[in-house]
Amino acid sequence: MVSGVYLEGLFLTTQVCKEKPDKKLSDNIGEQKTIFNELILILKNYEKEPYFAQLISSFNELKKEFDQVKITIEVGEPKTIEKNGMLSIVQTSKSNVNMSAEQLNNIIKTTEKIRNNLIK
Repeated sequence: MVSGVYLEGLFLTTQVCKEKPDKKLSDNIGEQKTIFNELILILKNYEKEPYFAQLISSFNELKKEFDQVKITIEVGEPKTIEKNGMLSIVQTSKSNVNMSAEQLNNIIKTTEKIRNNLIK
């Protein structure tokens, strides 16, 4: 279920980005690399079951595309702020996504292919 929800969310995001390109949205898609890698690790626990083996195989196509995306983290000092009488800690670290238009296009196409195969 988690895989399906993740894939559908990624599919919708990539389709919006395909229709209306936006740097912030494409960076968000690139940042999915981290979450996607963790999802594959979880799925590998079930790879002996045929359905999951097939799903992992499909996801590995997308993993190859995400592997091309480079993410760097600029570590910042956390800040403490008071809002409505509550103290909150705000992270100031920033991630930088380095992804070409071609890489983004490949992620869009692969996501669409996997999603459409799953809903057949």
